[in-house]
Amino acid sequence: MPTRITEKSATIVDHIYYFYGKNTKRNICTTSSNLWSDITDHLPSYLLISNTNEVTQQNHKMTCLFPDNNLQTFKIGINNTEWSQLYSYNRVNSAY
Repeated sequence: MPTRITEKSATIVDHIYYFYGKNTKRNICTTSSNLWSDITDHLPSYLLISNTNEVTQQNHKMTCLFPDNNLQTFKIGINNTEWSQLYSYNRVNSAY
């Protein structure tokens, strides 16, 4: 798939390289592609590396990645952000 798209052309300029290694006894499945986004003229590329071995279910302790103090700090930051300035732009590139 092309990774750089303009009105007149579509080219492949971005690549992902991954080396399994010399001793590949692992069961690994790889998938890669591009995300369709109009932020820039280059499409972001991604690579998924999946282990195809069956994993046994274990009892794991559930943990919260966002402790209450971090969540509260985030909420305060969002509430104190002046959003009207962002919404005053008519063009996405200008707002960015």
